[in-house]
Amino acid sequence: MKNNKPFSNAKTVTLLSSHGFLVESVERILGGIKHRRDLYRMFDVLAMKPVEGVICIQCTTKAHLASHRQALLDNPDLIVCLKSGARCQIWSWRKVKRHLQRPVWEPRVEEAFMNAAGKVEFDRVKHLPETGEDELMAA
Repeated sequence: MKNNKPFSNAKTVTLLSSHGFLVESVERILGGIKHRRDLYRMFDVLAMKPVEGVICIQCTTKAHLASHRQALLDNPDLIVCLKSGARCQIWSWRKVKRHLQRPVWEPRVEEAFMNAAGKVEFDRVKHLPETGEDELMAA
């Protein structure tokens, strides 16, 4: 199976940078074995911008969204991040072809939140922060 992780990380960094975020890939490559380790074993990208705050992002492809979401939900440190005021998101990239146009890569963005019972859930984000760009919500 092809590793799309560097691709999805780079796409996320590029898109957020173009919208004025201070962005950094925080995933580490350990030794010469090409093993990757996420920040807090959860996040690949860290982004920040006044008003938006700090956003911790797990990057993946559409095919791996469910497994990455479950891995985050199973990690007790996700609650620490949320209670600390950080926003935690999953960006899953997919190729979308619109009528009579060439395919383009778009992210599906989901954000973690604590429900009334204190459990963590994910909800789909309808647009990029402070941009109002609804094209990220392709059906």
